[in-house]
This record gives sequence, structure tokens and C-alpha cells, in this order.
Amino acid sequence: MSIEQLPGDWEPTRVTLQRYAHAVTAFPRAGAPSHPRWAQVAMDFDSHGLLAAGVPLADGTELVSRIDLKTHEVVITAGDTIETIDMTSGPSPRSVGSKILE
Repeated sequence: MSIEQLPGDWEPTRVTLQRYAHAVTAFPRAGAPSHPRWAQVAMDFDSHGLLAAGVPLADGTELVSRIDLKTHEVVITAGDTIETIDMTSGPSPRSVGSKILE
């Protein structure tokens, strides 16, 4: 199997996606035991994009954040509540982290 070469202008997208991933994984990393390579294992792939590890909440539900690469949204789920952040509008990673904290 051959993987296509990424275009030369990929770097800004890679940096932005990395920053969003760092914001989305801040909460799972904060509550987890220290791991020297945790930044690399805090997200997994699913059929829509990148999925952060779930964080247990006091009410027994889980906080789960996903970077949905199909819809270009960050999707935050806590119990029955679902919030989305449109990535095409260019939110800062700090605003993504703040929205997850809400």
C-alpha cells in the first residue's frame, strides 16, 4: 500500500491540528497517571477523526471530545449534552479548551 505525499502547504494545517489536539486532550491528560509519551497516546482514531480519552464526571457520565475531520468540528459530549465548535471559523486552541471546560 502506498501513501500519497502530503502537499507542500500542509505545515500550517498540521500545526493547527496539533494545537487543537493538545487542547482537546488537556483534560484526559490532567486526570491520568503520568506517562512519558502520554501526548502521543491520548487520542485514538475513529470513523470520524480523532477521539480523546474519556474523562469520568461526578454524575457518572463521561466527558468525551472528538476532532471530527469529516464535519470540521470539535464535538464535546458530556452525558446527554453535545456541543460543537466549528473549526472552519478558526477558533483559538485556548477557546476550544475553554469551551470543553464549560
